[in-house]
Formats: sequence, structure tokens, C-alpha cells
Amino acid sequence: MWATLGRALSLWLQKQPWLSERKQTGKVASPPCRLPRQLSFLCGAQAGKGPWPNPEFNNNFLSFVFKSPGSKMPWSLGKLVFSASVVAGGSCAVTYYLIQKAFTKTSYYQLALEQLHSHPEALEALGAPLNVHCLHLIDRANFVDIVNAQLKIPVSGPKAEGHLHVSSSRDAPFQRWRLQEVFLKLEDGQQIPLFKVSGNTEHEVKTE
Repeated sequence: MWATLGRALSLWLQKQPWLSERKQTGKVASPPCRLPRQLSFLCGAQAGKGPWPNPEFNNNFLSFVFKSPGSKMPWSLGKLVFSASVVAGGSCAVTYYLIQKAFTKTSYYQLALEQLHSHPEALEALGAPLNVHCLHLIDRANFVDIVNAQLKIPVSGPKAEGHLHVSSSRDAPFQRWRLQEVFLKLEDGQQIPLFKVSGNTEHEVKTE
């Protein structure tokens, strides 16, 4: 079988014009491109002149692939990467903002700030006006699960800055949150208790 295929291939090669040209001139002639017209670009700018592609083909092909819809201006690979980076960065920023917004709407966050605003000693230590900053989400002190919540809220004023530490809990999911402890810790190490629940009587004790 292999011998038959070899003889058939030899006869086919002898009938090819480009092989005859090679024998006459001593130069290597490339077989003509017989691909469909839709794929003729694979044989270069001049079909039938050799199988080697046009040197500019790769760049033109990439420009065609990354061409923006509805526009005649091709997109370069750099523009595509830049656009993807902008979209990814914008998505991260929006997600970060939404998480911060969700924390500020929780009852334990708002109740803790109420304790701070109603405590004269803490306000005197920080000074007015009082500024409340965004939570550091990667800080392990900020922790929330089904029945427990702990926050470390950055606050500052003209005199000092520090963190408002908040502990809260609830009996079961979808129940009301109850503050357990709130205290202000300044950067110099001073700690000012604002609110704490007594462990014996289960009554809320506000420290003045």
C-alpha cells in the first residue's frame, strides 16, 4: 500500500509546473496558493508567489480583531488592556463604596456614633469639628457574623485622632442588634469608655 501511494505521489509531483520550473532554473519555486479566496491572505499579498505571509499581516490581523464595534478606528492591544484596567478599577471602587455605605447604615454603627456625640469627655479630647473616616476593611478588628459585630471606626478632630471600638450582638438572625461596649482609644494610648452593658444585671450602663 505504501509503495502504491509513493508511486502516485511521484507521478503527481512530476506533473506540477512549479517542480518543472525548479528543475530548469535550479531555484526553489513555491507551490501556488490554492486556498479559497476567504483565506488567500495566508499566502501573502500576491497569491501564488509563495506560501510566506505578508510581514505586516500579524499587525493588521490584530488590529482587525481589536477593532471597536461601529468604528473604523482599530484598537491597539495597549488600548484594550488600558480599557480593561479602567473597568476593573472602577468596579473595585464601586464595590468598596457600597460596602462602606452598608456599614454606615447598620444600627450598631449609628448607635456607636450617637454614644460618641453625646459624650463630653470624648468630644473634648478630639475637639470640634469631629470627623468620621472610612473603615479599614482589611483590618481584622472589623468583624461581622450572624450574631456578633465588631467595628473599629477611625475618628479625628483638631486636637487628636483615634478609633471608636464597637462591640454588638443579637440573639438570632434578623433580630435587633444591641450594643455591648463602646470606647474611644486615642493615638496616644488613652482610652475613654463610652458605653458598656453590665454582665450581672443585663442593664445598659452609660459611662459619663
